[in-house]
Amino acid sequence: MLLAELDALYFYLYGIGRSDIDFIMETFPIAKRKDEVQYRTYRTKYVILEIHGEIAHLDLGDDYRASPKTRPADDRVAHRVGARA
Repeated sequence: MLLAELDALYFYLYGIGRSDIDFIMETFPIAKRKDEVQYRTYRTKYVILEIHGEIAHLDLGDDYRASPKTRPADDRVAHRVGARA
């Protein structure tokens, strides 16, 4: 999920639209094939498009909040709420 959120954010920041994202994602046949085996659909592409749409519909000044499912691979590097730096 974290990589999908980052991809969507970079696409948005570079001004890449939905149809171009769709085209770009189709140039990754190995990722597509693996997703289709595991999820029966090209899940990565659809998640990126969904998140991109959420970001694109934010009003200026609104913050995008990452999915609660997004966690670092290693909890030792996670920021703790209320932790001191």
